[in-house]
Amino acid sequence: MYKTLILALSLGVATTAYAGDKVVHHSSANPNAPYTPVVQHGNTLYLSGQLGYDENRKLPEGITAQTHNIMKRIKMLVDTHGSSMKHVVKCTAFLKDVAEWGDFNKVYTQYFEPGFRPARSAVGIGGVPAGARVEVECIAAFKE
Repeated sequence: MYKTLILALSLGVATTAYAGDKVVHHSSANPNAPYTPVVQHGNTLYLSGQLGYDENRKLPEGITAQTHNIMKRIKMLVDTHGSSMKHVVKCTAFLKDVAEWGDFNKVYTQYFEPGFRPARSAVGIGGVPAGARVEVECIAAFKE
C-alpha cells in the first residue's frame, strides 16, 4: 500500500505537517495557495502547471523566455524530488496562441534528450493565468 506524500515547493522554504497517512509540505512563501505544486504518490510525481516566472517572480515578455523559465523550474522540481528529465513521462502544454507552437517547441525540446522525450498533449486556450503565454504541467516517475 502506497502512502501519499504531498510536496509543495514554491520560491520559499518548505515546512512539514502530518495528516493521517499523508505528509504535506507547505511553502512558507505562500502557505495558502489553492493548489500543491508537486504531489508524490507511490513512484510518481505530479507537477502542477508551471508559469514562466523568473527568479524575481517577474513574467518576462515572449514565449521563448517564459518556456525557458518553465523548463528550468520543471527540471529543478523533478531533480529535487528524486527523478530526472529522462523520467518525465507526460507533459501537457497550454498555449495562449497556438501560432507560437514552433517557438515553444524549439525551447521545450532542448530540455529532453532525443529518445527520452515524454508523451505530450498541447492545447491552445483563450488565456493563461497571470497574462502568461504558456503553462506546462508534467508527470514523472522516480529513477530506477
